[in-house]
Amino acid sequence: MSRPAPIGPAASTHRRPAWVLAGVLAILTVFVGRLVYVQGLDGSGLAETALALRTTTVELPGDRGEILDADGVVMATTVERYNIVANQVQVAEWKGSDSAAQAAALLGPLLGMTAEELGADLLGERGFVYLAKGVAPDVYEEVMALGISGISGERTTERVYPSGTTAGNIIGFTGTDGYGLAGVEQTYEDVLAGTPGEETYERGARGQRIPAGDDSMVPAIPGRDVQLTIDRDVQFIAQQAIDEQVSTTGAQWGTVEVYDVQTGEILALADSGTIDPNNPSDGDPARAAASVYEPGSTAKVITMAAILEQGIATPTSTYSV
Repeated sequence: MSRPAPIGPAASTHRRPAWVLAGVLAILTVFVGRLVYVQGLDGSGLAETALALRTTTVELPGDRGEILDADGVVMATTVERYNIVANQVQVAEWKGSDSAAQAAALLGPLLGMTAEELGADLLGERGFVYLAKGVAPDVYEEVMALGISGISGERTTERVYPSGTTAGNIIGFTGTDGYGLAGVEQTYEDVLAGTPGEETYERGARGQRIPAGDDSMVPAIPGRDVQLTIDRDVQFIAQQAIDEQVSTTGAQWGTVEVYDVQTGEILALADSGTIDPNNPSDGDPARAAASVYEPGSTAKVITMAAILEQGIATPTSTYSV
């Protein structure tokens, strides 16, 4: 009489490889299916999404036009400056545990800051922190030459006025956003202002630029120059003269206007206590170009000049009326 085949550990062990193989094949099928979907069916869409996620666009400032005097002397110009930026995560990876301290010790003398001040901005997990703003190009180049990971710079501009207070009442000044707030800077804003450009590039998860990635640029367009009829030297002398007379007479303020009688061009339009556009918080309000006079009052000057010229009266003549 035959015995039934035993069902025990040997039989179950024999079936196990089949189940394992089936499981592996199922997983591989899922992976292959996903790979076919990603590479074949939706590859371009996913690639565009990934590119959009790692692409960033930054603005390139358009330099403001210059303001010149009658002889072409620069009265207002724009100079290149840089903001120094830190990626705290990358700085921490530069030299290990004391990266921030080493970076602060190197950057401090260049940026005119103490290592303690810089250290507070270098420690953390932020990807974008300003360390200093408006540094000169040579300082920026020295900072970049240090080769500190996570330290970079962004180009910006600064408006400067080489002649200081000379014609400050006419030229005016700009605000922190670069727009004209007074004088010629404000009146000719549309002429002087440049058109910003932009640069689009790929960056990594930590904000670093990808060297071999896409990089495109739309150049900025600089603004146009404005040339005045003002002669800087005549303006300077006129300002000195009116300041002295106001001080001598104790007057509240005074103005001087110098014309070329043949062309009608204004060579000087001076105010006492003229502001310095480099520091517009100091100085008196501009009156020579802004204050309104009653026409009859100015006509009296012409009438009196004619009377004196014709000898009809003298400065000391008196009349009973």
